[in-house]
Amino acid sequence: MSKNIFDKADVILLGAGCANLSLAARANELIDYEFTIIDPGIYTAQNHIWGFWRMPWLANTKPISRKCWYKWKIISENKSIIHSTEVFPYTAINRNDWTDDCKKKAINNDIKFKDKFTKKYKSQIIDSRPPKVPINNMLQHFVGHEIQTEKDVFDDTTAVLMDFRCDQSLGMHFIYFLPFSKRQALVESTLFSPKKAPSEFYDNAIKTYLNEIISINNYTILRKEKGIIPLGIFEKRNPSYEGIGGNGDSEANQGMFFVPPLSDEANDDVNNIPAIDKIGLVDYSESSGVSIVTNSDATITINDNNGDYDIASLAAVTVTGKAEYKAYSIDDLLGNVKITSTGELYLAYFNTSGAATSGGFYAGFSTPPNAEIDLGINSLGNCLQ
Repeated sequence: MSKNIFDKADVILLGAGCANLSLAARANELIDYEFTIIDPGIYTAQNHIWGFWRMPWLANTKPISRKCWYKWKIISENKSIIHSTEVFPYTAINRNDWTDDCKKKAINNDIKFKDKFTKKYKSQIIDSRPPKVPINNMLQHFVGHEIQTEKDVFDDTTAVLMDFRCDQSLGMHFIYFLPFSKRQALVESTLFSPKKAPSEFYDNAIKTYLNEIISINNYTILRKEKGIIPLGIFEKRNPSYEGIGGNGDSEANQGMFFVPPLSDEANDDVNNIPAIDKIGLVDYSESSGVSIVTNSDATITINDNNGDYDIASLAAVTVTGKAEYKAYSIDDLLGNVKITSTGELYLAYFNTSGAATSGGFYAGFSTPPNAEIDLGINSLGNCLQ
């Protein structure tokens, strides 16, 4: 939001969703301004779970949070990585609990609510209504089932943020698993692709995960949720109005990937990163490559569809605080990629198309501090040791 919105006493908020209600809930901190929310009330959003890291500025979410986890997992076909925190837990909150709480605070702040917007208003206008999304834009889309079992089967101390042991035929796909208790959990099929999948794809992915991956067959579906998040930069719904939330002026995060903690056990090479410049059939070659950290005396090799990469053309950067390590960033790789190192290897891939981006780790996990590794895990249905 630009600073000039506070040059005027009256502020009109179009839409009563998360962004505007969150602002209205803190209107008591802006005592020189009067806010009015315009919303026809004809659309009732489906209740669903919002997940986030509870940083200090989100401490006010704690009283109404559904559950928080101080440990979380990322799982592939052959590895299960557990990370932990002591101060910033991963937190789940019901959408309606948050918006209801914000609305109560807004009313206490004397916010006006109206169902019609007329041109008599001469105030600063802030528009939270969603923008139009171009055809074939990259989407993050998902379906979730909240389930309940008859017995204690879940480890409710650990959230599973990504489990890639699922069908990858339609794009990057993972299961998101939040155990609220030993008997209740949200299981969500999340897919990245330009088009929604048939509804049965998500339902089958969830059922297969429960039945075959974590060996849960007897359960009740308490409710379902679904959503679509477009990735990219979009034109504002009305260029004359200030945007807030997802309505313009926001970009997908790019080029920021965490490196696993350094460990002399991270000696795996990467035999194949398939189609590094694509997501499904969509071209992501605007910038497609890898970030590499290895020992200063190590020799690396990189091979893509163009053959062996000229390592001599790369300028290594010494890792700050770790002079015995060096780092590389390569952003022009194509097709299938193979990377080796004679020393330790920490590697993340990335690709971009406009403001949309994807990325992830391919090497570097072992048994660092604050992480546990569990190789060949067969089931999440029982409490983990």
